Amino acid sequence: MNRVPGAAPMLPPGPRRAEDVPDGIVTRAATEAPDARRHPRSPIRTREALRFLIEASQTLAGTLDYERAMQTLADLAVPRFACMCGVDILQPDGRVRTLGLAHVDADRRPLLERLVADTRGPADPPPLALGLAGEEPVLISPITDDWLRENAVDDEDLQSVRELAPTSLIFVPLVARGARLGVLVLGSTRTDRHYQAADLELARELGRIASIAIDNARLYRAAREAVQARDEVLRVVSHDLRNPLSTIGMGASYLLDEAPRELRDGVFGRTLGTIVNSTRRANRMIDDLLDVSRIEAGRLSIERAPEPVEPIVREVIETYRYAADERAIELAFHVEDGLPLILADRDRLLQVLGNLLTNAVKFTPAGGRVEVGASAEGGEVRWWVRDSGPGLAPEHLPHLFDRFWQANRSDRRGLGLGLAIVKGLVEAHGGRVWVESVPGGGSRFQFTVPAHPPRTVDEPAR
Repeated sequence: MNRVPGAAPMLPPGPRRAEDVPDGIVTRAATEAPDARRHPRSPIRTREALRFLIEASQTLAGTLDYERAMQTLADLAVPRFACMCGVDILQPDGRVRTLGLAHVDADRRPLLERLVADTRGPADPPPLALGLAGEEPVLISPITDDWLRENAVDDEDLQSVRELAPTSLIFVPLVARGARLGVLVLGSTRTDRHYQAADLELARELGRIASIAIDNARLYRAAREAVQARDEVLRVVSHDLRNPLSTIGMGASYLLDEAPRELRDGVFGRTLGTIVNSTRRANRMIDDLLDVSRIEAGRLSIERAPEPVEPIVREVIETYRYAADERAIELAFHVEDGLPLILADRDRLLQVLGNLLTNAVKFTPAGGRVEVGASAEGGEVRWWVRDSGPGLAPEHLPHLFDRFWQANRSDRRGLGLGLAIVKGLVEAHGGRVWVESVPGGGSRFQFTVPAHPPRTVDEPAR
C-alpha cells in the first residue's frame, strides 16, 4: 500500500471513503455518534478540557518556531488527551514531515520513531494520508486487527502497529486560509473507553489552534525572508548603482565646468545640467530607500546632542530659498524667543525639515507662502511647516505617512517615501508627527523633539 514519504504511520491511514469503513468503525464528525446528525458538534464543557486548550493556545502563541512548537504540542496532548500523538506537516514538495511525536510509554516511543524512519525514502507522491483529504476531523473506533492488516504497509509495519495497540484514533486535518498544512493524529490505547463525540470536538479545537500557530509562523518566516531579499536588493542598489551614478554625475559636472561659455549656454549645457540634476535625484532616491530599510530594521543611526533651534531653522530656510524664489513663493520663519536647547541629531533634523519643505514648495502655487516655525511646549519643542497650498482631502490624511503612498498616482517626481522617513526620524528622536489640513486652506505639518534637560547645579559642564 502507498504511504506518504515521511508520514508517521503510527496509526495507519485507513479507508478513504465512508462506504469502505468496516462495521464498527465510525468516521466523520457527522456520523461518529447516534445523535450526531442532530448535534454535529458536541460542546467542550469540562474544566479540564478548557484548561488544556488554554494551555495549548498560550504555548503555541508564545513562539514563532512552529517546528519546535509541534513537538511541544504532542507532549501536551500525551497523556492528558491521548496515549500517543503525531503531528505531520505537509511540505511544499508534497512530502510529509513529522514534527511532533509522543507516547505515554517511553519504552514504546522507539516504535513510533522506527515507523517514521522507515518511510522517509524518495518516492513518487502517493495519495495523502487519511485526514489530509478533507477539512473535517475523522474518528475511527474501535480499531480492529482486520483494519490494521488492511492498512499496514508490510508485515514489519503491521507488527510494530500491533505492539502500539491503538484502540481508537482521531485524525484532524490542519487547515488555514483554505490551505492544507498537515494532520494531527491522536491515538488511544485504552480498552475501557474509546474516543467519543466530545473528544472529536476537543481534537477539532486543538487542530484549529495548531493550524493558526503554523500559519502565523510561516507568514512570519515568509515576511522575514522577503525583508532579507529586499535588504539584499537595497545593498546592491546602494553599492553597485550608486557608483556608476556618481561617475556619470561627476563626468557631466566636469564637462559643464570645462565647456566654453557658448556651449554651456546652449543645448549642450542644458543637457549636461539635466544629467547632473537627474543623478542627484537618483542618489536621493537611493538614500530614501536605504533610510526606510534602516528605520524598519531598527538600525537607523541617531546621534543626539544638545542643539540650538534657531540656527537649524535658518540653515534649512537658506537651503530652500532658491527653490522657493524660482516659484515666486514667499519663504518665512518664526522662532519663539527663549527656546531651550533640543536633544537631536542635527543632520537628521535638517532631513526632516527638508522633506517637509520640499513637499510644501512643490505643492504651493506661485505667489503662495511657506512658513517654518518652532515654539516651546512643556518638555518639548514643537516645529511646524505651514503652506498656502491646495490642502489635503480628509480621506488622504490617514495614509500620508505610509511608505510609497502618493495622493496623486500619476506624480512620478518621487517614491512616496519622504513623509514615511519624516515619521521614522521623528519617532527615533522620541517625538511625534501629525498634520492639519483643509481642502483649499493649505496644510500644516507639525512634529515635536524633546528639549535638552537643563543642567543641574551639581552636574559638571561638558
